[in-house]
Amino acid sequence: MSEASSRPAPVVFAIANQKGGVGKTTTAVSLGAEFGAQGIRTLIIDLDPQANATAALGLSDP
Repeated sequence: MSEASSRPAPVVFAIANQKGGVGKTTTAVSLGAEFGAQGIRTLIIDLDPQANATAALGLSDP
């Protein structure tokens, strides 16, 4: 059995809503932080021009 086939399939969560101020960034960052704390490899992609998730994670906008 190869290493790739022994890993579980990736799971994708999309946190989306057209309305602002409903907690999308807070939800995404909180889920990402919790998954990371549990040792689950996590990727958060911040497509919002305001880059609030990027800032919340302590990163700078490139």
